[in-house]
Amino acid sequence: MFITGQRQTELDNAVKEIGKCVTAVRCDASKLEDLDNLYRTVAAQKRKIDILFANADIVELKQTPDVTPEHFDKTFNTDDRGLYFTVRKALRE
Repeated sequence: MFITGQRQTELDNAVKEIGKCVTAVRCDASKLEDLDNLYRTVAAQKRKIDILFANADIVELKQTPDVTPEHFDKTFNTDDRGLYFTVRKALRE
């Protein structure tokens, strides 16, 4: 089983809780190179993905006038673009 996330401390804690059957891969779904690294890690262990639970989401509440292009891009890149490419790259494996 593979799990991903952006915060290494949380990944380390999850591995301790789940046990030896899990591999944690630090991955920001909004970064295509991180997704490539995830799937390289799966392939390097001669494993495949049977089930993919794709749930990339960030929430930074802001009033509409306070949303900057940078905030919009960060949210869209994680919540939508990241989710799309997570699934697309998994289908190629």
